[in-house]
Amino acid sequence: MHGMNDVVVGMESTGHYWFNIANWLVGQGIDVALVNPMTTKRNKENRDNSPSKSDPKDALVIADAVSRGFYTPFAPKDEAFRRIRVMVTNREHWVVKSGRIKNRIHRWLDIRFPEYRQAFDDIFSDRSLATLRRFPAPSDILQLTSEQIVQIWSEYMTRPGGERGKNKALELQSLARHSVGDTSALEEDKWELRDLIEEYERI
Repeated sequence: MHGMNDVVVGMESTGHYWFNIANWLVGQGIDVALVNPMTTKRNKENRDNSPSKSDPKDALVIADAVSRGFYTPFAPKDEAFRRIRVMVTNREHWVVKSGRIKNRIHRWLDIRFPEYRQAFDDIFSDRSLATLRRFPAPSDILQLTSEQIVQIWSEYMTRPGGERGKNKALELQSLARHSVGDTSALEEDKWELRDLIEEYERI
């Protein structure tokens, strides 16, 4: 209609929805231009002085951005780079999820046993995780002798005892004796902690 013999397809790089069609178009020899979603968001109001959204309006805003050069040319990456990208994306997902679970475990201890970190610099060490699995609350610790505590640790550690293990058990009991942690609905809250520990170890 306009006497042209080539085409550029512009699309917003939102989520993953553009990925397969962009690769297919490039495979057909068609140029693909990716527009940053923030660019379209800022330019929506320029069309009709409204941030409203509709498919025809979005298409017009994207086409306008491409026509003015506000885009990034799309070219499929080599296989090696795509494999690295997938691995990095997966790792970032699990690092974020692990961080959230760690924060929830910290929160649990801040409420139920705020003195706990005086005994463990790293609450995700083997000895600490064994403690959180089996006797996380002060009341649990005070029901056991130091020998029983070390014996339970031995189910999760190769070298739980010795002078260091016994001293750590005694230190935990001393902290538990003077804890100011909340004790209401404790049993129900321990269900959550068990789930968090399992999820943390799985991740």
